[in-house]
Amino acid sequence: MLFRSSNSLLQWMASEAYAEKPLASKIKEAKSKIDAGQNEKAIALLEPIYIKIKSGKLKPKYIDLHKVKVTLSHAYHMKGEGLILQRESDEALKAFKSSVKINENNWESYHYIGWIFSEREGHLNAIKYFKMAANLHPNELSYNEMAYSFNILGNYKKAVKMANKAIQ
Repeated sequence: MLFRSSNSLLQWMASEAYAEKPLASKIKEAKSKIDAGQNEKAIALLEPIYIKIKSGKLKPKYIDLHKVKVTLSHAYHMKGEGLILQRESDEALKAFKSSVKINENNWESYHYIGWIFSEREGHLNAIKYFKMAANLHPNELSYNEMAYSFNILGNYKKAVKMANKAIQ
């Protein structure tokens, strides 16, 4: 009986599922790094995996590319938020753009990109990114910011429309 369980353990260790266990642990480790505010370390852990999977050099059966994408995108997003607090808007913009390049469904990163453009008086670009955020996840913040940008541009009709959406 002991031989049988040892044999099955050896088979499992030789399997692809076991071979991918280090990948799963890296994803988990990256999530804990993000929680600890160590976004650069999370990015360093996940980016090589993401690049290998995306290029086809690594074809995992048990690790979902979506999990890697979402976690890596979140790490870039959190890095961007930290850079905003440090008043490093150029670097924050790069981080948020990396976030949406990896995960095009990250509405919060689109919102922050819009906010940075708005702060720089680039209201047409700001509106573009706030719309992208609102299309992915309708929210009062993006509508409110669009209303502000339309107001600055003198398009009061659209400003009122977006303000009403924000209220709704």
